[in-house]
Amino acid sequence: MEGKNLPLGVSIFGYQKITDKVSVNLTYGLRDIDTGAATATSELETVHVGVKYAPVNNVSLGLEYFTGKRTLFNGTSARADRIIASAQFSF
Repeated sequence: MEGKNLPLGVSIFGYQKITDKVSVNLTYGLRDIDTGAATATSELETVHVGVKYAPVNNVSLGLEYFTGKRTLFNGTSARADRIIASAQFSF
């Protein structure tokens, strides 16, 4: 593949159980591409920070904060911030 640069993609994840009922996680992601159409993504960087709580057996509740930045090949960029909630019931 002489003359072409390969895209870069990296994800790093960390998880820690705090107690029997509470755990936290952290994820970092980066995607970097050298060539593409003007409206295609050239770089994407994200961070996720979450907490999971299991109050009783077969039930878990989660809350996550997400932030990210997307840059296009035409130079424009945008940021996003979200809070995401989840509930899981196992039968």
